[in-house]
Amino acid sequence: MVAARPVAGLKAALLPGICEFVATITYVLGLSLAKVAYVISVRRLSVLFGVFYGFVLFKESGLGERLAGALLMLAGFVLIVCSR
Repeated sequence: MVAARPVAGLKAALLPGICEFVATITYVLGLSLAKVAYVISVRRLSVLFGVFYGFVLFKESGLGERLAGALLMLAGFVLIVCSR
């Protein structure tokens, strides 16, 4: 059996780690610059991107059900923004 190289695992985790770091920093910065409800609502829109990435990149099934849930969350975002 061949042992996994630790450096390969580190390289595989580096890009997602950097992306999560940037997302967290921009989220906290957004909280300090805008109303909390708006920032949280916009962050929840990332669910739509996740649904499309899963369908296109990973060939996940059940796009209709996932998209329906994501659109329900989008409707909530629109209601929050329009209730101003």
